[in-house]
Amino acid sequence: MRLLLITGGRHKFYETTPIISRFLRAAGHRVKVTRAAPELARPALARYDAIVLNTCRGAKDKGPYKMPSSELNNDFDERQKQGLHDFVAAGGGLLSLHVAPTSCPGWPEMMKMTGGGWVWGKSWHPPYCRFAVTLTDPTHPVVRGIDRFEIDDEIYCDLEIADGARIFLSASHAGRDRPLAWSHRYGAARVVNLSFGHDARSVSNPVFQQLMLNAVAWIARGSARDGSWSNLADSPREPGRR
Repeated sequence: MRLLLITGGRHKFYETTPIISRFLRAAGHRVKVTRAAPELARPALARYDAIVLNTCRGAKDKGPYKMPSSELNNDFDERQKQGLHDFVAAGGGLLSLHVAPTSCPGWPEMMKMTGGGWVWGKSWHPPYCRFAVTLTDPTHPVVRGIDRFEIDDEIYCDLEIADGARIFLSASHAGRDRPLAWSHRYGAARVVNLSFGHDARSVSNPVFQQLMLNAVAWIARGSARDGSWSNLADSPREPGRR
């Protein structure tokens, strides 16, 4: 499959993107890695089967991260936003990782496409640690062949998740189940969000990599078209407009 892997921003993407691109290519996928993401505003975007967001757009300072100055003030422009929206609404798959749904502040459609994610001022996480992940929905196609597992990462808490999203992974913290992965429909597309992926240790976890491979196979334009694996129980949502 042809995958567009968008990276860059105020996070450890300099660690995680090379690992992600390597294992996706090792699985036989054709992966284009992009930071500036001009592809979003080009007609050739339609050739891709899915987009993977391992990025945080709109950051204005480096903070503690080792990123080049070229990745500051990296919000998508209006043509890129429209291209991303149109790709997903028309059935192109979307996989968002970790903090990616916070991208493009001031553009509500991003969170609508990803089905939710981290909300500044509301969401939070305890210190980075190793924790157990539970299969909330073991029948979901993305967890095919996967059992309860452990991962080194951040347990995201109090996320915003769209009504009707199908949550399939969670972790327990402070006496509550914390949803960490879900899918939903946006327009004609299948969309998956995985809240894992903070650093190299996290994305090197074999189960994380299997989750990504399963997700890509399930959301890709061709898989959605031919009915591969199982379908979501919820009906497709009408895409919102900016």
